Amino acid sequence: MQRVRDVIGKFKKTPMERFEEILKEYQIRTSRLEELKEELGSLNSDGFGQELSSIVSRLQVPGGLARAEAEISSLIKRIERQRERERKEIKNLFSTTKSLIKKAILTTRRPEILAGLKILEVELLNSLQEFEAEETSYEEAKAMILSFQEQAEILNIPISKEEERLKETYYEILDISPEANQEEIKQRYHQKTKEYHPDSQSPGSKEWVKKQAEEMMKKITEAYKVLSNPAKRREYDLKIGIRM
Repeated sequence: MQRVRDVIGKFKKTPMERFEEILKEYQIRTSRLEELKEELGSLNSDGFGQELSSIVSRLQVPGGLARAEAEISSLIKRIERQRERERKEIKNLFSTTKSLIKKAILTTRRPEILAGLKILEVELLNSLQEFEAEETSYEEAKAMILSFQEQAEILNIPISKEEERLKETYYEILDISPEANQEEIKQRYHQKTKEYHPDSQSPGSKEWVKKQAEEMMKKITEAYKVLSNPAKRREYDLKIGIRM
C-alpha cells in the first residue's frame, strides 16, 4: 500500500520538483563517483586496464552511472585482494632469500664471498623497502629477489673438507691478521661472540640458523683459547707454517 502511495506521490509532483529530485540524485551519485575515483587513484591499478576501460564506456551510456558505481566498488575490492596476495608473496620470497643468505654467511670461510653476501643482504632489504614504498612494481621486486636468491644459492655451494682444512685457520675464524697483538685478538673475540651468541639470534630464526651459530661459537671459543695463550699460539703458528 505504501509503495502505491509513493508511486502516486511522484505523479503529483510538478515537473520542476521532479527535475530537482532527479538532479539531487545525480549530484549524490556524482559525489560518490568522485570518492570512488580518489580511492581507486590511491591504489596501484596496473593489470586492470581492461576493467577500467569497461567502466569508462559504461559512463558514456545513458543510465550507466549506477552500474559504473557498482563496478568501481567491485574493482577496488579486487585490486586490494590482488595487491595483498602480491605483498604476501614478496614477503615470503624475501624471508626465504634472507635465510639462504644468512646460511651462506654462517658457513663460508672465504672473505671475498662473505663480502659479496653482505652486499647481497643489504640489496635484498633495499628491494623490499622499495616495494613497500611502491617505488618498484610487484614484477620488478619479484625479479630482483629471485635474482638475489639465485646468487645466494650459488655462493652457498659448500667447499670440500680438504679445502676447508687448508683454508680455515684460527686467524680466519676470528677474521684477524696473523700479526695481530693480544689486545686486537681479545677485541675481535668479543665482537664475534656478540655476533654469534645464542642470545643475539632472532627469536624467529630457523633451527639450522641457530645450529650454525652454535657451531660458529664453538670455533670462535676454540680459536681464542689458542691465540690468547702465547705459548699455544707459537705452537699453532709452527703447525700451520706461519712461523719457522
